[in-house]
Amino acid sequence: MTQPEESSSRLDPFEAEARVVLFGFEPTAATLELRPRAKSWRVRGVVRILLITFVVAPAVAVIPPHAPWVLGVLATGIILARRRWQEHFSLEAVRGSCPRCGGSLSASPGRLRSPHPLSCDGCRHEVSVEVPAEALASHAV
Repeated sequence: MTQPEESSSRLDPFEAEARVVLFGFEPTAATLELRPRAKSWRVRGVVRILLITFVVAPAVAVIPPHAPWVLGVLATGIILARRRWQEHFSLEAVRGSCPRCGGSLSASPGRLRSPHPLSCDGCRHEVSVEVPAEALASHAV
């Protein structure tokens, strides 16, 4: 069964304008390539993470001291599941320049945070990328 064209196009990557901020320097413009994440994608990820957590927790319970390992696995699973649930958009690429040195910015694909930290390839400073809410609102799933 195929999905309607409208819903599949809503999940395609899109470009959003953002601004790159570094304290003490004039902000610069950037373009982010983002992929909206559907609720079904996030739910599948949460369920998969929790299933793995509940399989691994009893397995590590045999390692002394028993309770800290189990609690650690459960806490890690809950944290990872929460992060997956909150991933409404995934950052795939960034095009922009550093406010300090003008160098290019690098980003690893992953969950878009607000503000999203990026590192400059030139000066190695960590900058923040701010995406306006209205740029994301039209692509929310």
